[in-house]
Amino acid sequence: IKWDSKKGILQMDVINLPGSKHEEILKLGDLASEIIFSPATRLPMHSLSHEGSASHSSGDGAWVMHKCAKTLGGDCVIKFVEDKTIFTFRCPVTPFGEGIRSSFVVQKKFKLPPNIYAIALDDSKIQRKLLARYFTYAGIPVDRVVILGGSAQEIKTFDDWAVSFIVEHPDDYFLFIIDENLDVHDDQTATREGTISGSSSISKVRRRLLSDQERRILAL
Repeated sequence: IKWDSKKGILQMDVINLPGSKHEEILKLGDLASEIIFSPATRLPMHSLSHEGSASHSSGDGAWVMHKCAKTLGGDCVIKFVEDKTIFTFRCPVTPFGEGIRSSFVVQKKFKLPPNIYAIALDDSKIQRKLLARYFTYAGIPVDRVVILGGSAQEIKTFDDWAVSFIVEHPDDYFLFIIDENLDVHDDQTATREGTISGSSSISKVRRRLLSDQERRILAL
């Protein structure tokens, strides 16, 4: 991590050892970076697994990071060199102390209500573990945390499950954190069946709720 105090630029470099088919990627030159930061696109040598089935990734990760960096007024680049891969993220940053001095915002602690359920839906095993940990750090009891997305069935039936769960708990609040690009894979063959939009899914849930039920949910 590098900080340029004069320009107010924060730079983070993520350096990895060469991965699978690194030599083939080097042959692509600058085209490799262009492909990686394109939407719904993966490097040709990574688009299929060794069994010939579709990869678990939809190819949007780097594109989303690039869009986020641009939104923050920065950028991100990736470089493939002979002995490593370097991903660099840059953006303008205002140090916390300076931001507080120039702001009139009053910051207060916010306590989640005790009768709240935290519900996450994500197709990534790592993200599901992290979300469970985040909810715990927020003070939500383990028995009020529901983590879904470990199977195609949980993703495809989420709308019906969520509506039923809310109806069955008329006195509770609900915090939903839903992944936007939910990749659905066959549970037996791991073949990719398609992608479900998380925001579209939660919109369908909202449309099926009564006004009193909808006002008790917060979906991110």
